[in-house]
Order: sequence, then C-alpha cells, then structure tokens
Amino acid sequence: MKTKKTKNVKRYNLPIYDIYYIKDSYYTGGLENACICENCNRPISNVAVIENDKKEVFKVGLDYTKLLIKLNNYENTLL
Repeated sequence: MKTKKTKNVKRYNLPIYDIYYIKDSYYTGGLENACICENCNRPISNVAVIENDKKEVFKVGLDYTKLLIKLNNYENTLL
C-alpha cells in the first residue's frame, strides 16, 4: 500500500486569511540595524508596516507583504 506524502507547511505568527493594508515601509540601513519580523521572527531590513481589519499593526518583511497581497488578490498593488 502506498502512503501519500504530505507537504510540510510552515506556520507563521500572522493568519494568512486576514486582510492586511500597507501603512508604511522603510529600510533600516542593513542587518546590523535590523528589526525582527513579527511573522517569522527573523531579522529584516526592508520593513513593511501592515494593519489588519482589527486595527492591529505588525512589522513584517516586504517579501511576506508581497505574499499577502497575492493571497488577497491585490496583484496590481504597488509596494
């Protein structure tokens, strides 16, 4: 009997089904001045400040912001 392989999904801190709005973005000047991403807990230098419908504000990496935009069908949004 063949067993079906399951794909490991990385679990991050922010739910992907919430709708987020970009409030601000900035560059910290490099990893020596990095912030910690509130989604994946990694150091980031390109920071996006996002807000969900509950008015909760998070600082995440710009790469993650691009993923959220694609998931929420905002492909034409400029970062």
